[in-house]
Amino acid sequence: NTGEVKLKEQELSLKQDQQALFSHFMKSLETGLKEQVFERIRERLPTQEYTLYREARWHAYARLVLMAGGLILLGASVSLFATWDQSSRGRYCLAHTYHDSKTGQLWCDLSDAP
Repeated sequence: NTGEVKLKEQELSLKQDQQALFSHFMKSLETGLKEQVFERIRERLPTQEYTLYREARWHAYARLVLMAGGLILLGASVSLFATWDQSSRGRYCLAHTYHDSKTGQLWCDLSDAP
């Protein structure tokens, strides 16, 4: 009986040692993998960060160009709206210009203008 008890205690002790060894092995493997993964991330981070900043910079440039184009279009629209009467009279006079042969002057009769 004493031998069996001793043998069971040794088996139990061996299982505990194996479990502790396995746990230690897994912990060291996990730590090593974690360090390798973080090292790979640290290696790639500057290139990804550079790409992120480059894309953000180009997006900002595109927004600036679009806003400038919008302002130019808005200014042209306001200018056309403000000078529509003068430009319509000018187009009428371009089509209905008369030349006075005596004085050599060009004139336009606006009484018929729309």
